[in-house]
Amino acid sequence: MHVIGDRRTGGRSALDVVRHCLGLDAVDVVPVGELRCTSPARTALDLALSRSFAEAVVVADAVFARYPGARDDFGELLRMLGPGTRGIRRAARVLDFADPRSESVGESWSRVLIHELGFQAPELQSTVYLGSRRVGVVDFEWVEQRIVGEFDGEVKYRRREYRQGRTPEQVVIDEKNRENDLRRAARSVARWTWDDLRDRRRLEDLLTEAGVPRTHPRAHR
Repeated sequence: MHVIGDRRTGGRSALDVVRHCLGLDAVDVVPVGELRCTSPARTALDLALSRSFAEAVVVADAVFARYPGARDDFGELLRMLGPGTRGIRRAARVLDFADPRSESVGESWSRVLIHELGFQAPELQSTVYLGSRRVGVVDFEWVEQRIVGEFDGEVKYRRREYRQGRTPEQVVIDEKNRENDLRRAARSVARWTWDDLRDRRRLEDLLTEAGVPRTHPRAHR
């Protein structure tokens, strides 16, 4: 747990509680039940200042998608920081890179790796057609190259809200039929899972084999 307190109170971090004595006057505070919490935008900014770029993008994507105006609030809070603030350059990169169209942690993480591996940025939530028939919306598409990319998490097979009354078996069948249509509509289809995200070399090989173009050299971590 991370706790923000007044500079005057001081105090040390202990066990699983990390104290940040930043001063409450500059913190955007909102009530959540009986707790006083930092706002979604402030929370996303604090994480962008203190965590990795990928972790910060995952949070920012979700915050910007769920809370209208959060991107503007993030940017305003960022501008209030001093130029020497630790992590400020990373936070500015997060603001520029974050995209509320990412619909899951896996999609957000995928975008970061696609960028860091030097591949061209894809279109997000792109609608694919087979002739005049709408096949569906895909996670990623490189439109000019007619390449489709999909992150396959297991949530669509397990959670009822994603299955929409279908059995897991029917979901698998529907996904297979959709996959066949996508391969007819696109020049190539790349699919990856959590294991491929954990080992970026596997994702790099998948995207390279699919023909995804590169726009810059691989970025360093």
